[in-house]
Amino acid sequence: MRTLVLSGALAGGDRMPASRRLAADLGVSRSVVEQAFDQLLAEGWLEARQGAGTWVSGGVVHRSRTAARRGAPAPERPLVMLDAGTPWIDPRHEAVWRRAWREVSTATPPRGYDDPRGLPALRTLVAERLGRTRGLAVDADQVRITGGIGAGLRHLLAVVPRAPVALEDPGYRAAVATVHESGRTVRDVPALEPVRDLAGCAAAYVTPAHQHPLGRVMPAADRLTLLATARRDGALVIEDDYDSEFRYDVAPVPALASLDRDRVAYLGTASKSILPSLRMGWCVVPDGWLDDFDAHRRLTHDAPPWPVQRAMVTLLRDGYVDAVVRSARRVYAERAPRVVAALSPHAEPLPARSPGCTPPGCSRTPAPSGSARPPRTPGSG
Repeated sequence: MRTLVLSGALAGGDRMPASRRLAADLGVSRSVVEQAFDQLLAEGWLEARQGAGTWVSGGVVHRSRTAARRGAPAPERPLVMLDAGTPWIDPRHEAVWRRAWREVSTATPPRGYDDPRGLPALRTLVAERLGRTRGLAVDADQVRITGGIGAGLRHLLAVVPRAPVALEDPGYRAAVATVHESGRTVRDVPALEPVRDLAGCAAAYVTPAHQHPLGRVMPAADRLTLLATARRDGALVIEDDYDSEFRYDVAPVPALASLDRDRVAYLGTASKSILPSLRMGWCVVPDGWLDDFDAHRRLTHDAPPWPVQRAMVTLLRDGYVDAVVRSARRVYAERAPRVVAALSPHAEPLPARSPGCTPPGCSRTPAPSGSARPPRTPGSG
């Protein structure tokens, strides 16, 4: 009855058949129809008129406009998605993707809550990949699997002192929101200047490999200045290494954490290279914070689902991640000049030795206006 009213087949003011007749037509007990009528009367779809039967409520408006929209012809050309941060995946690699989920379907899941640190096999593969691609020499015991950058940041904020957090300005709005949700204030630091003061800050959140949204690689001198400042002022440096795979002039710049494993917490993600909806990331936590980090995760049971972790083991083990990154890097490198040309009347590209673009198609560009994550405006912290 609800469907008939919503579709317009029954309009406001239409009289409903008697319950006895409707029950006979449907071949059900009369009490079934009466219970259905009572429910629809309570929800306001029907109204009872004394001595005149049951009617469709006059205030109900059906979905004729929605139905008309659904019947509209599709556009001649498919829409091009320009949303930020959606990776391009070469369809030639779909076989490995499907194999990963077949393996999940035949594997035996843990009976209870699995290891909050992440599957040992996955941590081993991530540690190997970090050493090979990011110059970060760690072992599996130092890697923690998270639900992405945001989840890793939340866990880190739970174990540092309750004090302000420094963030690049302009910077990543989701990080700003996460800091505020933790009950802390944000201290803005200019994105393109060395960080020389972290006094009173619990941590500093930075994107050194590809500053978001301005696109610059943090120079070596600025990296050393940041680390010296953090050591002097007792702050933890949180490195968001969100898309370091995509660089087209030289090899990817080594992670900031490779310069100081005791002071830098490293955050990585699969969102920009594999699929955002996996909600999969990893964190390398300095030893001084690791025990508290693990205790917080055990307490909250906050870990990616076991099936996703198990599928990721296959994707890394069988070369899927390396293959899709290589394919995407070639495609983005071809698209980057076209994006630069389109933006040239409005913006000046960064020097040639800065990163190119990443998803979608080219959602992070060499130009200052090419951002894969919505920037926050100056002072918004």
